[in-house]
Amino acid sequence: MELELKLIKKKDLNYIMRQLDEIDDYLGKVNYWYHKSAENDNKLALYKLGEYHELGKGICKNVMRAIEFYEKSANQGFIDAYYKLGYFYSNGIQYDVNKEKAFDLYKIAAEGGNVEAQRKLAILYLDGEGTEENIELAKYWYNVAK
Repeated sequence: MELELKLIKKKDLNYIMRQLDEIDDYLGKVNYWYHKSAENDNKLALYKLGEYHELGKGICKNVMRAIEFYEKSANQGFIDAYYKLGYFYSNGIQYDVNKEKAFDLYKIAAEGGNVEAQRKLAILYLDGEGTEENIELAKYWYNVAK
């Protein structure tokens, strides 16, 4: 019985390892095509490359490179990229903490429909962080984000 369990576990591990290899291959292909699309200033591809670099998905983690891609994506008008950049400014990741700049970036994302940015904006207005405290605008953005 114990030998059978060991064999089953070994077989399961081999299966899992094969699946992980397939995921690595898939991520490599996706990364390649995102880079090709980014060469043509595709805003979604630029954003996704930012995510891949930020999280180390299929490539080495590199936050500075992630920020470069997020900035390019934002310059192409991709709303979620503004949220990410606001997060970096708000938390002092690769930038000096700049609450006002973070607020401005969150506001662009919120006005563009990013729900996370809308929630964040409600909190910033409530706390007066990066802007003047404004309970009415805090309520407004809270309701928009619902």
